Amino acid sequence: MDDSLSSISHVFASGFIDVASPRTLNLQEIQTRDYWPEYSEIYLFENPSVFSYLVLEILWMQQRTGDS
Repeated sequence: MDDSLSSISHVFASGFIDVASPRTLNLQEIQTRDYWPEYSEIYLFENPSVFSYLVLEILWMQQRTGDS
């Protein structure tokens, strides 16, 4: 792997993690994963604060609309 990559990733994706909240995965967890769900879109954020803010907004909107 390229040295410029972070050793951790913050993930918020149904089907990839077992809970409906963000989770931090290290590179070993990602590399050894044997199942990769297919998504129509993937968003990558370099700034963890921006990622956290958007996840909280998504969860808030899901609560208001009753989506899960």
